[in-house]
Amino acid sequence: MKKRIILVLATFVMFVTNIFSQFELKIDPIFALFGMIPISAEYVIKENIGIEATASYYFKKDNTFSDATKSSGLVTNGLFKFYFSPDKGGDRFYAFPYIRYVKRNVTFIDNSNEINATYTAFGIGFGVGYKWVAEKGILIDCGLGVGRNFSGGYTYSDPSYINSSADLIPINVMGRLSLGYRF
Repeated sequence: MKKRIILVLATFVMFVTNIFSQFELKIDPIFALFGMIPISAEYVIKENIGIEATASYYFKKDNTFSDATKSSGLVTNGLFKFYFSPDKGGDRFYAFPYIRYVKRNVTFIDNSNEINATYTAFGIGFGVGYKWVAEKGILIDCGLGVGRNFSGGYTYSDPSYINSSADLIPINVMGRLSLGYRF
């Protein structure tokens, strides 16, 4: 019985070690200066393939509608990365398709009336990037992507409110300069 328990534990430890051997957590400190905190987790499936999920909390004042605008929301991205000629597995130059979902709430004053607006968008895109991984697991990941939003836009708490200046081009851009650690 003890041998069976030891065998099960050893198998479990090898399985967990294998799963997390190419797991990475990243944060983008540059975006924090602009009112967004993105946190990413990537799992390198094979030496040249990785899957990444990013969730970004959006909090800032902006002037989309007026100077007294408050905004908050969530931006999520899913990336499928293909690495070209990786050195340590899941590093160096890569290309990726991505999907993106955005939901943002905006409160602003217009003609002495407080208006609440909700912006939603779903889009896809394509990008390229480069990742450096140090021997101790510290990494830098930078990339740039461009895509198209297929649905979404603003909805207002006041149905009679019309603001043509908030109409957006259906293009989304994704940039990153992330710092992280590979477990």
